[in-house]
Amino acid sequence: NNNGTLFGRSIGQGTENEKSLYKVVPVMYEGERAATAYIGRSNSSTQTIYWSIPATNTLVQTYYCFIKLENIAFYDKYNKLLTVDGLSYIDGSVGDVGYDIYTDTCLASGESGIWKGIELANGTALYSRVSKIVVGNVDGDDDDDMNYGEVLVLPKRYKTYGSYNDAFVTVKNEGDIETTIGSFSVVYLLNANGHPIFWDYPSGGNKDVRPGGTYNMNVSPWYKGSVSSIRFFMDLEPSWLARTASKQSVCRGSRDKV
Repeated sequence: NNNGTLFGRSIGQGTENEKSLYKVVPVMYEGERAATAYIGRSNSSTQTIYWSIPATNTLVQTYYCFIKLENIAFYDKYNKLLTVDGLSYIDGSVGDVGYDIYTDTCLASGESGIWKGIELANGTALYSRVSKIVVGNVDGDDDDDMNYGEVLVLPKRYKTYGSYNDAFVTVKNEGDIETTIGSFSVVYLLNANGHPIFWDYPSGGNKDVRPGGTYNMNVSPWYKGSVSSIRFFMDLEPSWLARTASKQSVCRGSRDKV
């Protein structure tokens, strides 16, 4: 109800080979390989990483919200700890978890989402050295009161502009109520195989969109590679709720380290 994959013209400066800007490492949980992480960077001269871990809810008839990773540890090939990220909530569908609380950290059965984070190099060769991620805990809530809620705003298309090939993404409210696009929407740049190799926050949030209405959001990732597909997740809630409560305190809680 809030995300989709779009294809179009190339996004990004295109001055560096995409393959030099991401690497693939295993994600370990309870001693076993549990997932794959995509470690990205904006250009080949930086060691700061933008990591993404895709996930799918494979449980039948189960709806989870507030799905999170805790104690996300990054190691090199010698098993030396490089850095730790304490918490990451998944970018997923928008759910109403009761008491007029909306969150975009939900997955119904069969749905997929992405955990993400930024780790600063702080003078170390972080990108070059990281070779695996070890997750301390995976958690989420599956209360029976959780549901999709009333919001339905989807990305429809994008067009590029400027010398850096930034993008305007057009989204449309296909639901029946006025909906607020919040400030925590996120766009993932995808490689040719559909995997997330970099991400950024679009500008243009905190906007009310009427049923049937469209709105353009700006994606300017300052990315020296080039991709031709993106996955766009929107931070949504009913406009009447956005007017009466703080988005940061009501819907999201503690967020990714950035």
